[in-house]
Amino acid sequence: MSYDEYNNWVNNGRPEAAAPTSDAATTETPATNNNVAVDGTNIADLQYKANADTDGDSFRSVDEYNNWVNNGRPEAAAPTSDAATTETPATNNTVAVDGTNIADLQYNANADTDGDSFMSVDEYNNWVNNGRPEAAAPASDVATTETPATNNNVAVDGTNIADLQYKANADTDGDSFMSEDEYNYWVNNGRPDAAAPASDVATTETPATNNNVAVDGTNIADLQYHANADANGDGLKSVDEYNNWVNNGRPEAVAPASDVATTETPATNNKVAVDGTNIADLQYNANADANGDGFMSVDEYNNWVNNGRPEAAAPAENTPAANNNQASNNNAGNSTATAGSYADAMNAMNSLRASYGLAPVSYDGGLAATASMRAAMLAGGLDSAHFSQTYGYEVVAIQFGSGAGVISAWYNETNMIGAPGHRNWLLNPSIRYVGFGYDANTATFVGEAR
Repeated sequence: MSYDEYNNWVNNGRPEAAAPTSDAATTETPATNNNVAVDGTNIADLQYKANADTDGDSFRSVDEYNNWVNNGRPEAAAPTSDAATTETPATNNTVAVDGTNIADLQYNANADTDGDSFMSVDEYNNWVNNGRPEAAAPASDVATTETPATNNNVAVDGTNIADLQYKANADTDGDSFMSEDEYNYWVNNGRPDAAAPASDVATTETPATNNNVAVDGTNIADLQYHANADANGDGLKSVDEYNNWVNNGRPEAVAPASDVATTETPATNNKVAVDGTNIADLQYNANADANGDGFMSVDEYNNWVNNGRPEAAAPAENTPAANNNQASNNNAGNSTATAGSYADAMNAMNSLRASYGLAPVSYDGGLAATASMRAAMLAGGLDSAHFSQTYGYEVVAIQFGSGAGVISAWYNETNMIGAPGHRNWLLNPSIRYVGFGYDANTATFVGEAR
């Protein structure tokens, strides 16, 4: 009703509208008071009544309400039901037929008769009226059929869904993700163990049943590389390889056949050499450097010891000694630097890396020049360029000399700032080259790497 219609009606003496002829149950009696319905209910307080919605448009006008009241508030005729999914309309918009507040209703798959993953109030009421039947279980001819959960908050054994942990045994489709239904199905079937895959290869790895610890109870975060456990020889030991190795009694790896004098006997203990010397304390020995690369590996040392520590054959006279690792250092106060100048430090670093299953690093002249320049610049102190790593991937030691003792100090973070940065530098698997520089006047030793 617009303002113009109202004003026109007043100006014409507020006449009553002629009542229309009623030949249908849906004729609506107009309200005679715009504030209250014919039964005195405030219009603002009227609630939707499906029985009063005579035109079935899901909106009940005041006229429809008044007409319904005037006709004795009849019940709407129930629709003919010839299908199990016919939904009984709710007669109260606040509560369901069993008195449950509609706002508190939880989804129940048994009540979702049309299978659209949404349970309407009508579906719920119809389900209650029919005695709350269980939904028919789908035919199962596959072992991975999953029993749907009947409660979205807890699993069938009462475990909170939010607290469920992945179980490989419950992952029936092998997609590395355990759904709630897979977990429930696993529980309902007695929590069986997953069938172990057939193993006809020595390197088959037994999967771990706990993501935090290995089969012997060792924390996975604490596992160290073991060459004996590296079944596929890729230089990386997976948790599965470790578990398989443990389950097989921790066998020793088969030693390779040796028909060359320089073949190196692998160490059987990653911490000590065959003569009991700590690997971190090994010093370079030219007699043990079987391939003459200026670096003595742990295997070369062990082979040398096992062969009775022989003296290396003296080089032919008048033949100049080759040194492919020499790098010039033109900084004042320092002599020319070579790999040999820091052989003890190089050997100690590579021995340490070998004990962790890491590849050795090579000496680089360019990095050595930078390290020597930085040693002279720092001269017993540290500057902002060090902390910002302006000149490269750099570590510094002061008053630890220039030999293996520096490597030990870095590894143990002895009086170091920024631990464990120095140990991480030594054991960084990504670096391939290093260079060292030493300022003798201030005992400042610098390592640069890339």
